[in-house]
Amino acid sequence: MNTTKFYQTTWFTILMLIIFFPVGIFLMWKYNRFNQTARLIISTIFALAILGNMNNTNTAASKKAVELTREQLEEEEEVDSTKSDVEKMKSYLEEYEKYNKIIEESNKKLEQYNKAKPYNSDGIMLVSPEEQKNIEQWNKELQDAKNNINDVIAAAADEGINLKTEQAVENTKALVAVEEKQLKIAEMLNTETIKNEVKTIANRQQTIQLTKNLIETYQEAEKGTSDWIEAEKQLSELFPEFSTLNGIKIDGIEDSINATEKQNKAEWILFKDTIKRNKDLLESEHIKQEAIIKGARYSILSGKTLSEEEEELFKTALSNNKALMESLDQYNIWEKITSSGEIFYN
Repeated sequence: MNTTKFYQTTWFTILMLIIFFPVGIFLMWKYNRFNQTARLIISTIFALAILGNMNNTNTAASKKAVELTREQLEEEEEVDSTKSDVEKMKSYLEEYEKYNKIIEESNKKLEQYNKAKPYNSDGIMLVSPEEQKNIEQWNKELQDAKNNINDVIAAAADEGINLKTEQAVENTKALVAVEEKQLKIAEMLNTETIKNEVKTIANRQQTIQLTKNLIETYQEAEKGTSDWIEAEKQLSELFPEFSTLNGIKIDGIEDSINATEKQNKAEWILFKDTIKRNKDLLESEHIKQEAIIKGARYSILSGKTLSEEEEELFKTALSNNKALMESLDQYNIWEKITSSGEIFYN
């Protein structure tokens, strides 16, 4: 009577090599299907296939990582460029406002003086030599300020910044406000910054707690024991400024670590406030982007053709909204963590 099980047969081994080769390889060697040379060749072929697939996977992952890194660098370069442009605009605006203020003050002084002083029958202002000296000084300040403000306007124009009229100045101020808001949002969307900040605070708190544990061991362990010696050694390494030939100054170490903990908790409170403010601003921006998206979709469903500007605004809102949603999810997590008032270690 044939007692060979179906999974011991050659045909089943071949089937498994085709369908699920790890089982096929196992059966082939377990029940000596084919001669040894054939088994070695088959095993080698599948091993090479696995290595090839792993290489392709690693290559794809590497390419993806490179693409993500490139995108991140491009975004960082764009943010840096915008920051530079905003700083230039602010610098020229500050110079413009400085000289414009001098012009206004000089004109005001001259106007008030002209109204207050009497004139003779020939229409000549009656002024003393000292007053005449003041008038000449104000006129000089006025002319110098006008020359300087013209230089600022010309230099700004070379940088593509228009300050030629009062309306142009107001437009530039508005542009700076918009760009600074966008930079703030971009900074909030870069969650790595927040992660690094909370990690720094948490790591510092962990170090504080470990140090407090060492202090407790040093104070409670019997002097000269291995625990006491090890605690003293570690504390002297952490606080060399409180280490002397006669031992460590434990009171100084306690004061230092308590001050550090107080500062760290203050930073944690500020961090919590930052999370709340950033989340509120992101939510506000999310609502605006949602309004743009809904408006565009309603227009499309109503049969209206979007203009190029509306279509570009719609696409930008979709892209921005996705990034906003992802960041809001992260901020919601951080808000839950910080709401407990505890400093987490991970």
